[in-house]
Amino acid sequence: MADRTSRECLINFCDAVINIYGREFLRRPTSHDIAMIQQAHEARHHLPGMLGSLDCTHVEWRWSTFVKAYLHPVDPKEKKFKRVQKAATKDIESVFGVLKGKWKILEGPIRFYDLDKIGKVVEACCILHNMIIKDDGRAISPVHIMDQPTPIVYDPSVLLELHDENVYHRLRYDLTEHVSGLDLAYLDNPAFQPTPIESLI
Repeated sequence: MADRTSRECLINFCDAVINIYGREFLRRPTSHDIAMIQQAHEARHHLPGMLGSLDCTHVEWRWSTFVKAYLHPVDPKEKKFKRVQKAATKDIESVFGVLKGKWKILEGPIRFYDLDKIGKVVEACCILHNMIIKDDGRAISPVHIMDQPTPIVYDPSVLLELHDENVYHRLRYDLTEHVSGLDLAYLDNPAFQPTPIESLI
């Protein structure tokens, strides 16, 4: 089969996967999904209300809900919080590594496709990955529970709170105090490390 034909077949396959399975396996999380994800993250990282963690250290965020790590922690509580947050960040980075390891097409540059086709390949890989996780019984939220339709209400005070620097500092302080009160032996002893995220995915 010629290279061009194989590339066209791949894109047709990706289109079919997206059209048939995308709605179930790559959808926006419902409030039930968010609750399950937060529960799983809190059990693993001891950070309540966390959906995920990206390394935001070098980015200036305008939202108070994105809690950045302390750049130069001095207090032992701050140091402990930074270590817990860093462990959570490693999970997100590992997920990308798992996807690249599972789907070899994602390992190297995909130079022969335009951005739209690259997006389709990545989307299809994510859908197939989620299908495998569900089939293995390892999905965090295996049942799709729909949210009730609700009218969208705009509340300008919420936007002001998201941009409020005092809210950000209070949130980071509260999370730091929460983490400092926990016995997290795995931070100092490699024998107590949580299961690597790669084995959970």
